Amino acid sequence: MSFFAGLACASPVDQRETERLGSIAITYGGGTGRVWRGDTAALVLTPRAFTPEDRLDRLPAAFMGGMSRLVFDGRLDNRDELIASLSLPAPDAARLGDAALVMAALERWGVDACPRFIGAFALAWWNEVDRRLVLAVDATGGRAIFAHGDGERLCFATRPLAVLAFAGVDRRIDEAAMAHLLLARAMPAGATPFHGVFRLPPAGLLLWHKGNCSVRRYWQPDLERRIRYRNPRDY
Repeated sequence: MSFFAGLACASPVDQRETERLGSIAITYGGGTGRVWRGDTAALVLTPRAFTPEDRLDRLPAAFMGGMSRLVFDGRLDNRDELIASLSLPAPDAARLGDAALVMAALERWGVDACPRFIGAFALAWWNEVDRRLVLAVDATGGRAIFAHGDGERLCFATRPLAVLAFAGVDRRIDEAAMAHLLLARAMPAGATPFHGVFRLPPAGLLLWHKGNCSVRRYWQPDLERRIRYRNPRDY
């Protein structure tokens, strides 16, 4: 799996933060990362090819004339459906990796594109024009994003210990969450053993804009639906 991390700030990103991202990628991503820095955000990704389409992507990728950036880890299981919905010519679509398809969908539908993605994935999308960060993970929990926010800055990574490597992040243990863990109980939704570090829920969508942060689920299962087959053997 690829590793990515980043941060979004209400004020300009310090050069030292960019250098720290490179170190985080080496330590937790297992290799030299590709770093991008904007005015108030920075991203890093250490790529690991998982599917043939992964080799077509070069992340962090630039879109919208360089005003939109994306890092992505995972795979799409409904490429053909997305390609049809986007009305992309087959020759052009064949040259696009999963990340490029995701970005095309985000540019077309915004965050409403997230329910259209089927697979195991995690993504971070930074819009330089709106100064808005979007984090999202798949509905199955196949990929994860961990984050820490203090009102002025949001740090995130696909591994929890990587979040602790950012400057100023509280390294205290969350005693309540740890008690659940030691007693073999399920931790509260979104909790981690680390104070202030949270995990996006399955189908989680985080929106950050100038210090304001919200988390919601972009998809919920229909618990009222009942599937009935004519032949009991079909169950």
